[in-house]
Amino acid sequence: MDNNIKTISNFAKNTEGWLTNKEGRFLYEYAKKCKKGVIVEIGSWKGKSTIWLAGGSLVGNKTPVYAIDPHAGSSEHQTMYGQVWTFDEFKKNIKKAQVGEVINPVVKTSEEAASEWDKPVGFIFIDGAHEYEFVEIDFKSWFPHLIDGGIMAFHDTFGLPEIACKRILGFPGPRRVVEKYLYKSNFFKNIKFIDSITYATKTNKLSRKDKIKNKIAFLVRIIYNYFIGAYLVNFKVGFSYKKIKKCF
Repeated sequence: MDNNIKTISNFAKNTEGWLTNKEGRFLYEYAKKCKKGVIVEIGSWKGKSTIWLAGGSLVGNKTPVYAIDPHAGSSEHQTMYGQVWTFDEFKKNIKKAQVGEVINPVVKTSEEAASEWDKPVGFIFIDGAHEYEFVEIDFKSWFPHLIDGGIMAFHDTFGLPEIACKRILGFPGPRRVVEKYLYKSNFFKNIKFIDSITYATKTNKLSRKDKIKNKIAFLVRIIYNYFIGAYLVNFKVGFSYKKIKKCF
């Protein structure tokens, strides 16, 4: 691990948010690689993922990072915390990490920002409200702005395939959007996942080979969800193996 990643990792670790170190390093590496278009983040919260993105950008091509968030919290946040305002803490964390040079905060909803957007996007990380309808709005709003060859990534896509299991594992909204608009789409290839992030490359032409690879990737993901889910439910959550079967 190079010194810059260590530094970014330390700042991110001390910033409130929900992101594993592997996921953070993924954001860092892809932000570092981004050469065409800008980087967009949907859902910044207090800046944990933003710090990773900006850290990668700064050692790469210094591609601008647009951090889009109304900073009023999603419905999940409002349920947990009541009235929410995170922008002040976001700015404080960005300043402390010394990555503000490439960050452009946009205090709007995803849909509002997309409606007046005029820049090509090379890499987008979607981690806003997790209800299906909102994740679908994020996808539909930003897909037209993503360049051919650009990367689209969704957070919190791990989970079992029934809403009944959502309190145990994962969020059905991001998972269902990924299934419909990435795995079953004719516009994405090289679909992969790391921890709870699923990401893919946009393409204007999907070959027969790409379609087969997408089907295999989807099968691998289902198997991964099943066995990892079974482990978590049995050993981490305390539910019986029989209960997890009811989710399939």
